[in-house]
Amino acid sequence: MIELREVSFSYNGKKILDNINLKVEEGEFLAILGPNGAGKSTLLKCMAGILKCEGDIEVMGKEISSYTRNELAKIISYVPQKVMPTFLRVFDMVLLGRRPYMGLTPSKRDLEIVNNVLRIMGIKHLSTRPTKSLSGGELQKVAIARALAQDTPIILLDEPTNNLDPKSQIQVMELLKELARENRTVVAVMHDINLALRFAERFVFIRDGKVVGVLPKGELNEEIFKSTFDLNVEFIKATNGSLLCNFHL
Repeated sequence: MIELREVSFSYNGKKILDNINLKVEEGEFLAILGPNGAGKSTLLKCMAGILKCEGDIEVMGKEISSYTRNELAKIISYVPQKVMPTFLRVFDMVLLGRRPYMGLTPSKRDLEIVNNVLRIMGIKHLSTRPTKSLSGGELQKVAIARALAQDTPIILLDEPTNNLDPKSQIQVMELLKELARENRTVVAVMHDINLALRFAERFVFIRDGKVVGVLPKGELNEEIFKSTFDLNVEFIKATNGSLLCNFHL
């Protein structure tokens, strides 16, 4: 679905990503983990085609640069780490996700899709509110709703649970897991490691712009966390069967 081969990226002479090799499969929920400044957000932007990098990125068997912007927008949706509020109403902001498919005016199907994702995200009651009036958590839900309205096979999210209360975090992560079950490819940069462990299936560990390791949940070990975060970890199984990490220096 997405394959990166020897991908590097530099900014002002500083190497942010260094020789990244990664393959993400169809229907996979992949979490990108690493300390601050590791290059996680930059990696996601390269995968989304927002940043031009050295090396090769293939999306659905084609070089990412061979797609037009509109073609790529029908394949990849991207939720940034920070969403800027505007005077647009919530409904209109989410409708922007339909732009790759729309003519001069939205179709009946476009409007139905927007109404449906507003309902799924639990923000239909905010439809007429300007996004500038929303809380950080409400705005984050709008950004995710816009990506859902885009209806793409690949969804890339940079810290999707930012600003969300615990209940909303669980709801969003359950939604992402359900999308993966529907054979969509979900890649999320995560800072909450235990939340990532509960829902994602495979994990990319990044430090100083390099991949430390790529492991499925069943193969996670103390060494990968030590190498990535300089922290010792104790694995704990919750009563519901979820794997949790207890970190200590």
